[in-house]
Amino acid sequence: MGRIIFLIAGHLCMALAFVGIFVPILPTVPFILLAAYCYSRGSTKFYNWLVKHPKFGPSVIEWRDHRIVRPRAKIASVITIAISLSIPIFVVDLPLWQKVTVAVIGVSVMIFLISCPSEKPKEDPEAQDSMAPDQCPDPDLADTNQSSLTHSA
Repeated sequence: MGRIIFLIAGHLCMALAFVGIFVPILPTVPFILLAAYCYSRGSTKFYNWLVKHPKFGPSVIEWRDHRIVRPRAKIASVITIAISLSIPIFVVDLPLWQKVTVAVIGVSVMIFLISCPSEKPKEDPEAQDSMAPDQCPDPDLADTNQSSLTHSA
């Protein structure tokens, strides 16, 4: 049952990411990363498809292996969050505590995004090899995953 929920959530995130390609205020990369997480728990097939995808795969791999968020994705996400927050804070008539809660959550997410590294760390020759693209981070889903994982999607 849990895998089905993750699979459905992954599909929903991919649908939102697809819409984000055409709607400027809806970011694409965060939904792709969330879809990768969901697929890693729900479907090896869809996780492998996403990781190997020529357009979406690099962002997923950079996040999975190094927790990198590229500057363009950071800027788009911060702008989207700021616009999205301005509606409930300035337009909708909400109690003050709800406006403050929305602002604190939104600013916290923006600080997190901005604080993420934007480029790969320098190569460490003693570091372990990166997980192969077709290896699902959830060992329960991947029959052939031989390595122990230090990162999760």
